[in-house]
Amino acid sequence: MMNRIIPGILFFAVLLSGCSSTQKEQPRQKSLSGNLEISKIWARPAGQGVNSAAYFTVYNGTTQADTLIGIASEDAANAEVHESYVTDEGLSGMRPAGIMAIPSGDSLALKPGGFHVMLMGIKRELTAGDSIKLTLQFSRSGSKMISAGIRRQAASN
Repeated sequence: MMNRIIPGILFFAVLLSGCSSTQKEQPRQKSLSGNLEISKIWARPAGQGVNSAAYFTVYNGTTQADTLIGIASEDAANAEVHESYVTDEGLSGMRPAGIMAIPSGDSLALKPGGFHVMLMGIKRELTAGDSIKLTLQFSRSGSKMISAGIRRQAASN
């Protein structure tokens, strides 16, 4: 009887030790593709003459740092990267963020509540299902044109 219990106990001990591992899974590193990869692109609806915001993620798959130095759109009087913030008093606001460096192998995420593209003086109504073209200017990679679908919130990823 004892000969059966000991192997059974050892079997369950091995199983439990695998379940109680304290090692954290390491995040997967994206490989360097040699390009900037722009994803998760969208913008908020807005009426003509008011402001909107656009969001996206830039992954720098090149071997050198790059910098987002400008943004333009034919559908807005002005476009620039802004940063959302909360004061010590609990008030929220936005301020221009300036140029945005993106190290090699790293990402820049522009999303609600953080960095985003402020589209000021929208020239035409932007409705859900429509799109707006943005031209991103990078210091090393040059101009990249993207199309942002208009929707009320981020698409689930």
